[in-house]
Amino acid sequence: MMLWKRMKKAGACLLSAAVLIGTIQYPSLQAAAKEGNAAQSAVATASSSEESYGRGPDKLNDGIADDSSNRWAMENTGSSAWVQYAWSTPQKMKSFRIIWERRTAKSYQLEISDDGSSWRRISSVLETPEKTTVEITLDEIRTAKYLRLHVTSIDDREIDGMAYQSISILEFEVYGADLPDPDAEHAQQIDASLTGIDKILADLDAPVIAKGDQKIYMPEIDGAAVRFCADYEQVIGEDGTIYPPLEDKTVRGFYEITSKESKESVKSDEYTIVVPGEYDSPGENKKPDVIPALQEWHGGTGNFILSRKGRILFDTPELLKTAEEFSRDYKLPAWILPCPAGKNQMPGPEISACSLQKKRADLDGKVTEPACLLLL
Repeated sequence: MMLWKRMKKAGACLLSAAVLIGTIQYPSLQAAAKEGNAAQSAVATASSSEESYGRGPDKLNDGIADDSSNRWAMENTGSSAWVQYAWSTPQKMKSFRIIWERRTAKSYQLEISDDGSSWRRISSVLETPEKTTVEITLDEIRTAKYLRLHVTSIDDREIDGMAYQSISILEFEVYGADLPDPDAEHAQQIDASLTGIDKILADLDAPVIAKGDQKIYMPEIDGAAVRFCADYEQVIGEDGTIYPPLEDKTVRGFYEITSKESKESVKSDEYTIVVPGEYDSPGENKKPDVIPALQEWHGGTGNFILSRKGRILFDTPELLKTAEEFSRDYKLPAWILPCPAGKNQMPGPEISACSLQKKRADLDGKVTEPACLLLL
């Protein structure tokens, strides 16, 4: 029987500080609640939420755990946060599954209450998770009407290539008995049309990428669509396209094969892949410490010194305000000149960087053309 793997995508978002007044939303999939998962019949609230981005508390218990864009997230960065479930009647609780979007919870605890005001701690974790999926099983069953996941400390270090002091969760599951085996659950759902793919999955190995490669191996299967799901889709796209990073980058991902007829999907083992970078070293000038942290960096040589002949160039109207702020801050008679439409350089010395040719997928999977602002 083939094993099914949960999708893990990384991804990053703007993160948020906890506030005392929580938001409240009702789950949209109560009627189709996953058997045994009491969370899907609960009302979810949170210390704060990125409501404007559709990342409210209802995402905590909607049963969707394999889509990083479908998640709850704090509104701002901060040092603590909480999410809470409430039921109309007391619930039995023994095991829990937390699927973090990123491993930034430095310490957290599970708390229960009978009235939503007085809380009793039933579990405590004092270290950053080793994986994005954390499973907790109590020694005995507890019964309560309220459950709270309280993150008491948020890691501000760079983790998995990013440094965001915030919390985001894809799914928070609650069970009255031991945790169900997700592999066994999904295996029972495999459509007969996909059983012939077992051998193809068994023969797949982790892609090996050499410097200069433009695409990883993508199997071709009649009647099925194949994609590669990477935690850094801006480095390896779903179609296998490689977007070379500046330095060597470690990417985790797996193949997903979907039947075009039944729409059922199966997944390969998760692979760890090293994608060669364009440079062998970070360069002479060290990576600057900024917030949010730079994902990639290659430093050249020498020092950049603004002169009275300095100019500020930008290629999108949205950067006008930023360019004007630079001009005021540096007190320069700088020229604010937008890049002419359809041209690759500004008047004067050639500036090929003003028109960025590489398209990269952003953290939510959308393909964008980066904006460019240069100080010369």
